[in-house]
Amino acid sequence: MSYCRRCSNSCVSNCARSTQTTMTALTQFSFMPYLESEVLTDVEFVVDSKHHPGKKASFKAHRLILALQNDAFKVMFYKDFAKQDRIAITDLHPDGFLGMLRYLYSGVLKVDNVRQAFYTRTAATKYLMPELKGLCSDYLAVQLKPDDVCAFLDNMLIMGEQDTDEPVRNLLHTNGADVLSSSGFKSCLESTVSYILEHIKSVPELTVIEAVYEWAQEQVLLEHPDEEGVPNIRKFMQPFFTKLRFLALTPSDFVRGINTWGILNEKEALALLSTIIDSESAAVPHGFCKMRKNRV
Repeated sequence: MSYCRRCSNSCVSNCARSTQTTMTALTQFSFMPYLESEVLTDVEFVVDSKHHPGKKASFKAHRLILALQNDAFKVMFYKDFAKQDRIAITDLHPDGFLGMLRYLYSGVLKVDNVRQAFYTRTAATKYLMPELKGLCSDYLAVQLKPDDVCAFLDNMLIMGEQDTDEPVRNLLHTNGADVLSSSGFKSCLESTVSYILEHIKSVPELTVIEAVYEWAQEQVLLEHPDEEGVPNIRKFMQPFFTKLRFLALTPSDFVRGINTWGILNEKEALALLSTIIDSESAAVPHGFCKMRKNRV
């Protein structure tokens, strides 16, 4: 026999209400107040990654709670860093480390946005937490939007997590134009631009090339903010010539647009235009994409 508080009387041990109440109580139990108040904390983590400059943060925690919840922390506290009260974390974003701490203290994924979710997933991967990684992946599959894609890819490519790119590929196939026009595209990494060019679909090639041109202009401004005169856009666009489908453009788009930007020399421009008009008229210059079809 057991006592069921909800029934307020004695009942058999398999009482459904008693079981439900017990499980609810267990689910709702959380150490989060102790993480937030820093009461009796005995270790401090300083999170400062070269991948995320200017995002340094520190978090105080409890060795015992973390060690009981995660084997990686058990080894850290009772072997590798047994005598250290301050531990440096140099390969994670602070939001990701905090998201992981919140999960270890509560058993619940607590993130406010997509960026926190993919930073937390990176932390879950490092500390061998498949359950948390799965929760983050589920969240991203539902919540990821075109405006989030570039930041997601920057982090994914820096951390080598290419196995997590499915939601991004889905958006590049269905909402590629929105990704190219998002606020994050102009400031994203070169490797992110390259990834997008490899996977984007159902977007006119002129739109793709114009977006890369705007990205290159932004890189010039970042590298030489005070430089006067015509910037060297070609320097930043040339790495993508093998992926930009110039031959898919119309002669008018090429002559009135791309050829006025100063990214091609005269010989390259003439050969590309000739090939656009007649595929047999000239050889495609070395280092340029030979694809004539739009991205479908």
